[in-house]
Amino acid sequence: MVFLSPLVWWFALAVIVPILVHLFNFRRPKRILFSNVTFVKEVNKTVLRRVKLKQWLLLLARILTILALVAAFANPIIKHAGNNVNAGAKSVVVVVDNSYSMSGTDGRGNYLSQAKLLAKELIENHSLSDEFQVMTTGNLRMNSVFTSRSQALDRIKEIDYRDKTIGYGKILSNLNDYFSEARNGNSTFYFLSDFQTATVLNDSLKNAELPKGVEVNFIPIGNQKQVNVYVSDLSFNQVIVEKNKPLTMNLRLNNDSDKEIENLSIKVHVENKVVAIASVSLQANESKTTEVTFTPTQGGWQNGYVSIDDTPIDFDNSRYFSYYIPENTRLLVVYGNTPSQYLDLVFRNLVTQYKVETISQTELSKVSLSDYSTVILAGVTDVSSGASDRLKSWINDGGGMMFFPSDKMEVGSINNFYQNLGIGRFGGITNYAGTVSFTTPDLSHPIFETVFQKSKPNAEFDSPALSRIYDYQPLAGGIQNTIIKDQNNKTVLQEAKVGSGTVLTFGLYPALEWSDFPLKSSFVPIIYRGILLLNNAARSDFFQTIGQFLPKKIKTSSKDLVKLRKANGKGELIPEQFNQSGSMTLKFDRTDITAGNYGIYQGDSLLEKISFNFPDKESKLTAANKDQLEEFLEQKGLATVKVTEGTAEKLRSDVTGNVSGIPLWKYFILAAVLFIVCEVAILKLIKS
Repeated sequence: MVFLSPLVWWFALAVIVPILVHLFNFRRPKRILFSNVTFVKEVNKTVLRRVKLKQWLLLLARILTILALVAAFANPIIKHAGNNVNAGAKSVVVVVDNSYSMSGTDGRGNYLSQAKLLAKELIENHSLSDEFQVMTTGNLRMNSVFTSRSQALDRIKEIDYRDKTIGYGKILSNLNDYFSEARNGNSTFYFLSDFQTATVLNDSLKNAELPKGVEVNFIPIGNQKQVNVYVSDLSFNQVIVEKNKPLTMNLRLNNDSDKEIENLSIKVHVENKVVAIASVSLQANESKTTEVTFTPTQGGWQNGYVSIDDTPIDFDNSRYFSYYIPENTRLLVVYGNTPSQYLDLVFRNLVTQYKVETISQTELSKVSLSDYSTVILAGVTDVSSGASDRLKSWINDGGGMMFFPSDKMEVGSINNFYQNLGIGRFGGITNYAGTVSFTTPDLSHPIFETVFQKSKPNAEFDSPALSRIYDYQPLAGGIQNTIIKDQNNKTVLQEAKVGSGTVLTFGLYPALEWSDFPLKSSFVPIIYRGILLLNNAARSDFFQTIGQFLPKKIKTSSKDLVKLRKANGKGELIPEQFNQSGSMTLKFDRTDITAGNYGIYQGDSLLEKISFNFPDKESKLTAANKDQLEEFLEQKGLATVKVTEGTAEKLRSDVTGNVSGIPLWKYFILAAVLFIVCEVAILKLIKS
């Protein structure tokens, strides 16, 4: 037998108390007078012997009670043959994988429920003198204070699923931080997980050497292959989403099972209404892309999701998305010396969903750019340095600018502006003796969706005739795309990214002395869809993936707190946020976000809508069993990590208390109770 906490034996000195009580009788004797003391003397001898026996028995019972209690707290065990035992109280850290892959089931039930029961089992079988820290993969607490057994058990009850995956490498690399507040000399670590191949084991340690003095235990949960059908990706064919125009959605469906799935039902929901229904059949272990089309009927911000019917793994049965259709947004047209009647026709009569305001270039310095989603600079002659900086900052924050050059513009001033934006420069004007046509434009660009038939042969493309054009040269290194060129390879329309915003640059002015472009049927759709593109209709982030968050910049002049509200009204979150002039930058890394649709609010004002989805790899439920996990750890140089079968019986025999033996503290507690009973019996049965 070995005591794991031998220092507790110092409390055995408490036996001095009953010994002192035994040696010094503090009761004052009573004097009784007798005429004849001979008989009393004989009686006194008998009573004295009985009293002494009683006192010695009481002393023995009290000493044994104290020693039994001290022994129990000293954590006695019977050591298994061939095993070493680390004596002393232990600091125990238990990490439970609470990612959604733990919603799998086997013959023993739900994985997360199994993990919680096993965590409870191993904590209850540790010594009373041990201290505990219970954590989850969704909330790894560094440098935290250890708790008592009862507090640890309470924490286990509170564990629930969380949308966060983490690899074994990150878990092990923080071992020192887990035990930074430990008060005991021996440290034991347990990790209970399904050890999912795509998430937990899809990691690597830069340094496989574990801290000395920490015993590491991996406990795999689950013993059967999980089957799952899930949506792994979602995208739109059209980058620009328009009201009352068909929108086609691409869905990537996966059948992670050995059985064929027939007529899997797919539903598309927008603002809690079913807008499309489809079905698809999947072969065993097949991954397939399918299309579903619906027609948005409302403008503004929209939340939606795609749902499938799949059990029992249902955490990934929905895929969420958000999109924006411009509505009641403000558009600013800034003219130089020569207004364009053709642009006026488009902006005033055809672009009805915008509030269009027209000003001269001299008024540009007076307007608040944050009030507008798009600015069109049409024939401005120059841009001051102050206006250049304001426009650059506004575009960086997500604004959209469309630029038409004028033959009267000061090229040096405009080039300073464009170089400030970091996108290009203008040369001289080329005047063609005859006319020059467009080359076939890049019809795959979002501007040309629904404008031209992509199958039309090049010879049938009705190109405008150009008489003059600027020689515009993009700067190297920028994120730019030439959309239209003329036959002499000069830029007609260029797209450039500046921060979060977009700039569309034309090489010509919309006037007949430049070209007959304003008279062509393509003119209005190109200008119109260009404005849609600039108005953030082209959203690359229809959703964000949990764990791969990107900062979100929101246009707002208010400094009030920004909150995320669940679309179903259940829950409100406050993300990390930084106020900047005219905008608020949101970061979600430290926010406990679950998959779903959210509204971004300031007070009661809706700013935008946003969606979050599980990472695809969380739905791939292939996991390592005990043998596979041991082989994997050995290959990673982690053979010292002990892998224990995830059953209560194995934990009691192999893991309990990290003692490598049979715990005896319960028996010593029982012995202490028996000695107390004996003391009571002695007091009752032996009369003084």
